[in-house]
Amino acid sequence: MKDLNEKDIELIEEMIEHGDEVGARNAFSGLHPADIAELFQSLDIKEAEWAFNLIDDKEKKADVLMELDEEDRKKLLENMDPEQIGHFIDLLDTDDAVDLIQELDEEDREEVILNIEDMEQAGDIVDLLRRRSYGYRTHKGKREPFDARLPEGDAASGGRSRRHL
Repeated sequence: MKDLNEKDIELIEEMIEHGDEVGARNAFSGLHPADIAELFQSLDIKEAEWAFNLIDDKEKKADVLMELDEEDRKKLLENMDPEQIGHFIDLLDTDDAVDLIQELDEEDREEVILNIEDMEQAGDIVDLLRRRSYGYRTHKGKREPFDARLPEGDAASGGRSRRHL
């Protein structure tokens, strides 16, 4: 993969400003996801969304999402539907997928989990969310999980009812 320098950044920014889909698409194909994420930092949200949609390789798109800082990633995810986010999560390692899901609003989090095609991955994500982010609290003298809604049932079987963690 090609290293990104200041001249390359300026050239790609020009392509984006002028709507040069072919040029931008070709430029992205030779760049590492971290370099694309770095480039996105200099773009406004509309330009970043337009450029993101030009990346043909879905795995590279998922990696670009994870390379973005949390604030930029959140802005990019805000305009994606849960199904689209679920497809990216299918391509991520479980830890990265949980990191991304934790950045979403609770309502969006639930919808995204329901749209993960790999049911084994979905089950692993739900388990890790339970262990990592929701923790436990004491209620009426008993230690119990936080009241967080995620898909119920065995996630690997695709159950769509709800349960409290």
